[in-house]
Amino acid sequence: MTEHAPLRLLVAGHHRSETRDEPAKIAANVRAMNEVALDVFRAKHLPVTERRWPFR
Repeated sequence: MTEHAPLRLLVAGHHRSETRDEPAKIAANVRAMNEVALDVFRAKHLPVTERRWPFR
C-alpha cells in the first residue's frame, strides 16, 4: 500500500444557522463541527476549522 501525505481539510458549518443567536445552540453546532474535525484527525489528516461567532 502506498503512503500518502496527510490532507489539510476544511471543516466548516453554519454556526448560527437556526439558533436565534442562543449560545447553547451555537455551542452545539460548534461541538458537532469539532467532532467531525476529530474524526478527520483520527484518519491522520489535518482538520482546519474556522470560527467567527463571538457571542454578542
